Amino acid sequence: PIAALADGGTLVIGVEADQSKIDYSQNPSLQGTNTATLINEGLLIPDENNQPAAALAESWEVSPDATRITFNLRKGVTFHDGSAFTASDVVWNIEHHKTTEGALFGPIFNQMIASVETPDDHTVVLNLTQPSASFIGTFADRYDCMFVTQAPESFDADGNFITAIGTGPFKLSEWVQGDSLTLVKNDSYWNADLPKVDELVMRVIPDPSSRLNALRSGDIHITRK
Repeated sequence: PIAALADGGTLVIGVEADQSKIDYSQNPSLQGTNTATLINEGLLIPDENNQPAAALAESWEVSPDATRITFNLRKGVTFHDGSAFTASDVVWNIEHHKTTEGALFGPIFNQMIASVETPDDHTVVLNLTQPSASFIGTFADRYDCMFVTQAPESFDADGNFITAIGTGPFKLSEWVQGDSLTLVKNDSYWNADLPKVDELVMRVIPDPSSRLNALRSGDIHITRK
């Protein structure tokens, strides 16, 4: 029973299609974004009213003239490989989007971000090319289009993607493309109350009737649709 998973265990979700990639600097599929916000996190996240809320940034300020955004980063956060999450990682990700062909936020970052300052390890200041009170919303966009912070070690020296390393509540365990994706609990997650389960498995079952049968038989616990 799902109720028994409150103290751990494995939650199996039936999904209708596999994601096409786990490099979340590229345009993701709907399934892929669900995984993106489990493995990785953004500086902000949309709340229930689709307004910016704290995530890797504990707080933020927009200058009165709307040309500077200051993010105050959460302290004590580590990536899944044990390395510390700092302001330099945010800069690296922004530059990766700006300089990588096909990167999800490349066009708008190149258009709107003139420069980035890091006064210390936990402060990031974006200097904008023009006043924009709405640009902050770019960092708390909907889940199928979100800027997330990936560890630079997710990529090789030439910028080619290797594997997903984030700061999120789950770590990538195994991806059998077209069949399943398995995530395991991040024991070092900054929010000690999360996650609630030890393992999360997304099983690809394209046929709706087969997903329903798997749900009834207990092979999966929930399904997206």
